[in-house]
Amino acid sequence: MTAVLAGLEDASGVQFSACDFFVGTSAGAVVAARLAAGEQLQRPDGGVAGEMAMPPARAAEGIVKTFATVASAVPADLMLRSTERLRTARRRSRLGARRAGAESLGEVSERPEFADLRFDGRLRVVALERASGRRVVFGSPGAPDASVAEAVAASCTVPDLFAPKLINGVEYLDGGDWSTTNIDVAPNARGAHVLCLAPMASLYGGLSRAMRVTARSAAALEAAALRAHGGRVRFVAPDRASATAMGHDFMATGPTADILAAAYAQGLTL
Repeated sequence: MTAVLAGLEDASGVQFSACDFFVGTSAGAVVAARLAAGEQLQRPDGGVAGEMAMPPARAAEGIVKTFATVASAVPADLMLRSTERLRTARRRSRLGARRAGAESLGEVSERPEFADLRFDGRLRVVALERASGRRVVFGSPGAPDASVAEAVAASCTVPDLFAPKLINGVEYLDGGDWSTTNIDVAPNARGAHVLCLAPMASLYGGLSRAMRVTARSAAALEAAALRAHGGRVRFVAPDRASATAMGHDFMATGPTADILAAAYAQGLTL
C-alpha cells in the first residue's frame, strides 16, 4: 500500500498526506495513521525494478467496476444498512466460537510515530467489538474513546493469531473481519474523490479465488453506496507483479523489498 501510493505520488504530484480524510482497516490502519501523521511514504531502494508495458491493475479495476455497476442496480446504501444487524449477529456468533491468539500486538501501540497523533476528524480506524460483533469506527462522531495507537492495534488484531486488544475494558479485533475495505464509512459528499487500496481484491496471487472475489464484491457494494451520494471511487488492487511478490502469506516480512519494487512500479503506471 505504501509503495503503490508512493508511485502514484511521484507520477501525479499528489501528496496523499494532505487528503481530507483517511479510513484504515487492519494493515491499512497503519498506513492511514502514518499518512495522517504526515509521514513520508516508503519507496524502494534503487528505484523501480523494471518497467511495465501496460498497467495490469486497470484490469482488476475494470472487474470491480463491473461488480459496482451490478450493485448499483439496487440502493446499495439501503442494502448495507438493512444487513448490518444480520452481519453483526453472524460475527458475534463466529467471534465467540473462535479462539483468541496468545501473541500481543503491543508493539503497534508503542510505535513512536503514533505517540502524539490524535483523532482530529481526519482519521477513521475500523475494528470489531468482540463481544457484540459490532463494527466500531474509531475517530468518527460518537465512537468509543481510544488513542490512535490503541485503535490501530485493535484494527490489526487478527482473530486466532493475536490476543484481543483491550480498550477501556472492551475487547476489540481486526476490522477486516467485517470488510477488508470498509470504505462505506468514509465521509462522503457530492464530488468527493475516494481512492481505495484493496490488497486482497486482486485478480491474481496466492489467496484463494473465493477470498479475492468476496473482497472485490464487498468493496464494490460499499463503493456503490458512496457513488449513490455523488462520490467518485477508484480502486487499486495488486497487479500480477505485485500479487506475485506478496505471495500467500501476508504476515511474511521476507519479500518486503520485492513488494516495494513491484508496487511502486504499479503506482507509476496508474
